[in-house]
Formats: sequence, C-alpha cells, structure tokens
Amino acid sequence: MLPPGPRQSLRSVVSAETAKKLNFGTSPDGTPIGPDDFASEGPLLFEVPMPEGAFTFDLQVDAELGRDRDQVFRIMISDREDGGPPRGQPTRALLGDMKSAGYKTFRAGVMEFATLLPPNSHGEPTPADKDPVPEPFDNTYNVPEHDDFVIKVKYIRDDRFVRENMLEAATLTRLNNAWNDLYSSFEYHDNHLRLLAKHFGVDLKGRLSLKWTRPRWRACPPKCASM
Repeated sequence: MLPPGPRQSLRSVVSAETAKKLNFGTSPDGTPIGPDDFASEGPLLFEVPMPEGAFTFDLQVDAELGRDRDQVFRIMISDREDGGPPRGQPTRALLGDMKSAGYKTFRAGVMEFATLLPPNSHGEPTPADKDPVPEPFDNTYNVPEHDDFVIKVKYIRDDRFVRENMLEAATLTRLNNAWNDLYSSFEYHDNHLRLLAKHFGVDLKGRLSLKWTRPRWRACPPKCASM
C-alpha cells in the first residue's frame, strides 16, 4: 500500500455487502477454510474500496484447491467488470494437484500440444538481447560470448518446421530470398565465422567466409566444421 501501511485482510476492508457475497469462512464443498478466507466455484466480482490516505494498493492472494483435486484450474485476476483480460500485465496462474489423475492428464495434453508446434512459434519478430543463442555458444545472459552473438550476429533461422511442412514452393522461394537479403545486408557470415573461430580456438589467418574452402573447413575441429 502506498503510502506504506500494514497488511490488512480482504475481509476487513470490503463492505458488509461484499463480505456477505464472499461468505468468508465457508466453502461450498465443505472444505475447512480460515475465517478470513473465501471460496468460489467460478467467476467472482467484488469491489475493494481505496483505503483513506492511499493512492494505490496491491492484492496478495494465496489460492488452494478444494475437495475435488482431480482437475486443473486457470485463475485470472482482472480489473474489468466483464471478467476479460486485465489492463496492463495480466495476473494469472494454473492451480492443480501434481499427484492427481486430472493434473497428469492435463500435463500430458500440454506436452503433446508443445511437440506439435513449430519451435518458437510465438516468439517476437525481432531479436532481443535476452533471446537464447544457438549452440555452441554460451547461452548465459550478459556474458561476453552471448553478448557478442546478440550484437554481431543477431539472427537465428529456426523455421525448419514451417519450411518443410507448411509452405508451398513459391512462398518458400520468397522466404529464402528474404533470408538471403538479410544475410547480405551486413557481415553476417563473417561475424558468425569469427565467433566460431574464437569459440573453438581456430586461427583464421585473416581469411573470412568467402576465402574458406572445403579442405580448410575439414581441417577444423569436427564440432566447428559441422557448424
């Protein structure tokens, strides 16, 4: 709470009407709960009045499952009366009993869904400094090798699933041309080669990507050559 103040229970700050609606201390399924706790079987709307002398406050919630633990709940806290997604950063969580059959079924479905999606299908369209970098480079954020890749190479092509399973020939040609345009717009290959050489301790002897031949690559450490 701003200005700073002591923590208060929700029951102590809501109106009598809201307290009656939330029915503190009683659970619909008979699960024992504390006198300042409330239970809900679905969406619930209530109003919290602004404390006197404060201009903002936060709501701290501890959520627990009721008697029926054989399911997974998605809990979302919203500041909209229609129950839609909140303005700003959403507050939401999944709640389940990891030992229950319902949770195990839910998890199996999520993992199956993840395996069917192409990698990074919901990533942002432009690279960011906290994005993962590919092997063999150190993926630890804010270390020299990671930062060198982000600054000097930037782009990672990881659309193999889309290329092999979703695109027709004409669209694939356009996509490949777009990537080639990107690669040639700056020293992508030379920068990538420098980082690989530094990582594997290979002396480039001043030769960059256009001057490297297959025999020269084969003379590199196998891991470096495969990159």
